[in-house]
Amino acid sequence: MAILLILGLAVLAVLRPSTSSDPDPTIPTHVNLVFMGFENAVAYKQMMDGVPNMYNDLEAYKKGFEEFKTSGTITQAVGTEDSNFRKFQKFITRYSRMYNNLEEFEIRYGLFSNIANKFKNYNYGDDLVGINLLSDRTLSEKRAFFG
Repeated sequence: MAILLILGLAVLAVLRPSTSSDPDPTIPTHVNLVFMGFENAVAYKQMMDGVPNMYNDLEAYKKGFEEFKTSGTITQAVGTEDSNFRKFQKFITRYSRMYNNLEEFEIRYGLFSNIANKFKNYNYGDDLVGINLLSDRTLSEKRAFFG
């Protein structure tokens, strides 16, 4: 019974429009190969160092990208603890997400955060109720997925 309730809540979150000011933002499509290289380098370093997160928040992530652009190296940046950002990094790993550019990354993180915030009172530890493969997608993308 509890599983059906959780599943029902997850479906409602996917289909219900976001409470943000723009529930269906335009996703930039230009490809930034340097950013994609940064994403790959971060994923590789996390795997090799055995750390789940290289960055604690979006600002630290953006700073890491700026450093990567100039030096080509990845350094772990602490930043302010942001639980949604840390969950987003786990989400990226779990669903093998790659984003084309920093702008898309920021938009997808915002979409993910909206879903995570809706369900924060239902989550327990690493069990993230409502987080699924569509948690970083726009309303239009979700509707297209369900036909």
